[in-house]
Amino acid sequence: VMDVVSYNTLIKAYVRHNLFDQAVSLLLTMREHPTHMPNTVTYHELIGALLKTGKEIHRTRAWELVNEMKEDKVIPNKPLVSNLLRSLRPKSHSSEITRAMQLVDSIQHQVDEGLLCTVLEAGVRVGKASLVRSKLECFHGEKAECPVKITGAHSFGSLIKAYGFVKDVAGAWNCWREMSVQHLKPTNITLGCMVEAVASNGDVDGAHELIQRLLEDKETKSQVNAVIYGSILKGFSRKKHMDRVWEAFDEMKTHGITPTLMTFNAIMDGCVRNEEMSKVADLVQEMSVYNLVPNLITYSTMIKGFCATGDMQSAFAIFEQLQKGRESPDEVVYNTLLDGCLKAGMADEGEQLLEAMMAQGLAPSIYTLSVVVKLLANAKRLDKAFKLAEGASSRFRFRLGAQLQTALLQACISCRAFDRGARFYLKTHKDRLSADKKICQTIIRGLLSTGK
Repeated sequence: VMDVVSYNTLIKAYVRHNLFDQAVSLLLTMREHPTHMPNTVTYHELIGALLKTGKEIHRTRAWELVNEMKEDKVIPNKPLVSNLLRSLRPKSHSSEITRAMQLVDSIQHQVDEGLLCTVLEAGVRVGKASLVRSKLECFHGEKAECPVKITGAHSFGSLIKAYGFVKDVAGAWNCWREMSVQHLKPTNITLGCMVEAVASNGDVDGAHELIQRLLEDKETKSQVNAVIYGSILKGFSRKKHMDRVWEAFDEMKTHGITPTLMTFNAIMDGCVRNEEMSKVADLVQEMSVYNLVPNLITYSTMIKGFCATGDMQSAFAIFEQLQKGRESPDEVVYNTLLDGCLKAGMADEGEQLLEAMMAQGLAPSIYTLSVVVKLLANAKRLDKAFKLAEGASSRFRFRLGAQLQTALLQACISCRAFDRGARFYLKTHKDRLSADKKICQTIIRGLLSTGK
């Protein structure tokens, strides 16, 4: 006679061989008999295995099983809740996030140090500040409803990151002091979380002072690395203090901390933000001293900076270097160059960029095509604008959309092709795409002024 243990053993065997349909079928059979209803182990084995595959179809089925588990009034165990929290991604549906947190609430008196860190990390990952704040209030601090004792340096890192995320710098410093009271030696990850929490919330000087104190301490000096310095490099850059960026860069090298590619990319971004593109060439040269090769982010940042200053010749020179390298240009690079071409009135180059983009197999976005349409309209190449837009729409199988339709209508107006604009409007109206009323009125006035 089959009992719950026997069924669970069979389910475990099925999922071990990725036979999920058979496992789910067996679970359904269990639900038909009150004497051997699925229990926590049943759902844990099946849901955990489905999530482990990483496939969207299995993720969906796993969350369906979570709802069935609720119907069966089965209380989840901590490993199951942890698995579900780890499966949450920045683009996870709000219903999944809500359901996962409800499961945490259902076992809140069982929440320990490890599970709390998983909860907070999931909340930060999905970008829900209010959720993270509520969990911190529930599980940490003097007024916590279900206080959890924190004893590990890594766990303090997760808490500090969470406090920084919700902009509670005081909470982050409290964690830092709590670590000191417990005589815990921070890891480089914990140090990085603390420096980032302080710097990202506006106190870049405070973060820098913290780094300097860490470097003076024999026990923590070796833990300070380029990633930690990256927080203040970005912080000073965003505050328009490039002199401090260069000082911090020299300081880290003086302390024997080897810059990484991320270090150079952060400084490069600072040069773009603060109009110091003249120093980019020296930066690239210094990268080679450390045997570092520019990546897509490096090239993209340089292209952005040169386009912003109107130096399209340098921007295209960097673009050519990128094309010859290991990585291919992405949509961001193409859009940046196209924006630059639009400002500089470089219609030929813009047209060639779009063709290169499509030849690479990248589908241009509506934004990309709108920029190209404006660029060609300014050059009075209306036919080409329509041909490229409609050709891309056909090739990559997407509708023109309201934004691109508006751009084409405005192109007709700027080229005084009111007749064509009217025909195109009627066509899009037939396709149930709505045009801006002011544009339609402009076309009508244009037709009247030309006697049509």
